[in-house]
Amino acid sequence: MPSPPASTTSSARHRPSSLPCYSPGVIWVRTKDLRVAAAFAGVVAATWLPSAVMKLIVHRPRPESALLSHPYTPALTDASYPSRHTVFVATLAIAVVLVLRGTRWQATATTIGAIVVAVVALALVTYGVHFPSDVIASIVWALAVAPAVR
Repeated sequence: MPSPPASTTSSARHRPSSLPCYSPGVIWVRTKDLRVAAAFAGVVAATWLPSAVMKLIVHRPRPESALLSHPYTPALTDASYPSRHTVFVATLAIAVVLVLRGTRWQATATTIGAIVVAVVALALVTYGVHFPSDVIASIVWALAVAPAVR
């Protein structure tokens, strides 16, 4: 796999998507239930934001990129554990499944969510920016915390 473009800045790579910012509004308009929209936003925030604290506490170094046949450029200097990208995508998928629980779309959302999480996790490990244990622990974190927050 080719490495991501070298022109990608560190701040652009670590900026969260605006999708979760707009999603509660879309959910509120579609369901006409503010509680469902607030629950979605709460699940995403309460699961994803503490992963930043965990990253500071654990401060595990990233894999040695110089050993890779396709080093990631520019080199990342922040901590590796947990993978906040994986936590974010897994939490978003779980929150969507929770919103769609009991509807005909739940199975579809679960399948698509699992595929997206697997692709993101595999890409992060393949690019050498995370250890496999980083992404696995991040998925476990999201699966444990997100439903508990709801």
